[in-house]
Amino acid sequence: MLSFFFPVRTGGAAKAPSFAVQRAICLAVVSLTLAICGGALVMREAPLGEEPFVELDPVIMILAPASVLLAVVFRSVAKRRAAGLSGAQRTGMLFTSRLIPLAILEGGALIAAVAYYLGAPETPALVVMVALPLLMLGLVPLTDPDAAQQLELD
Repeated sequence: MLSFFFPVRTGGAAKAPSFAVQRAICLAVVSLTLAICGGALVMREAPLGEEPFVELDPVIMILAPASVLLAVVFRSVAKRRAAGLSGAQRTGMLFTSRLIPLAILEGGALIAAVAYYLGAPETPALVVMVALPLLMLGLVPLTDPDAAQQLELD
């Protein structure tokens, strides 16, 4: 087994995530897509000659704190649920508790990034574009308390 920042399986059959994890990942991707499409619609509806960011700035200012709140709540609920589980179920729930908040925060950051790219003022677009990825980095686990146990079972 190679070990970079995380264990990499070099042989054997890969295990697919559970259906619940797959569904959660799909819903996170769909919600991100809907958020970006919603931002595009708001920008497109701006009157001719007017900056579309007049409408988009409030969207960014609402979406950023909402995505932070949703990510934190989802992560704490999922971690509590994982505490009551064991084995593969616990591992899957911990994976979900790590991945879904990142996808939620990604949506808020990407809308701000697109708005900034299109010429939005630095506040709030640039602030959100920098702050949410920094928060995402803080949510990435550096060590896995179950890694030793998982390696022994595999």
